[in-house]
Amino acid sequence: MFASLISWIMSQPTFAIIAFNLGLLILAISYLWENRNNFLK
Repeated sequence: MFASLISWIMSQPTFAIIAFNLGLLILAISYLWENRNNFLK
């Protein structure tokens, strides 16, 4: 299931780029959200 999903995404280059950027954005936001108290000090 997961492997076929990966191979399908790899065959959709623009979708892969968008999904990758969204993933990075979510990671960055969650990282900042977790550490916001440290930044505010």
